[in-house]
Amino acid sequence: TLVHSHQDLIPGDFNPKLKSDLKSKIEGIQNAKLILGEKIILDESTKESFTKKYLSGKRTLETDKGTKIDTDLVFFCGGAKVNNASYSKTFESKMDSSGRLKVNQFLQVEG
Repeated sequence: TLVHSHQDLIPGDFNPKLKSDLKSKIEGIQNAKLILGEKIILDESTKESFTKKYLSGKRTLETDKGTKIDTDLVFFCGGAKVNNASYSKTFESKMDSSGRLKVNQFLQVEG
């Protein structure tokens, strides 16, 4: 079971066909289940193991929308945020809504 908090596996400005193909491939894997638009609720026992990046042993996890998932091995896979602290003030007008610099085809900052 793959749980992702967004409605797309790859959120943002990516080719819609890429997004659709990836979703189809995962859904085509035998016994694979895809849950989009939900987050796992972390209780004290799961938060403690989050630093290890995995949990082993049978348990039932629940999402923020009430979906219950029986597990025996859980991997925590968190996304990364752009660390733009060094340039955010200088290039504020050159960033997209995610804080990434907007660049041209030569990876030069726009403008």
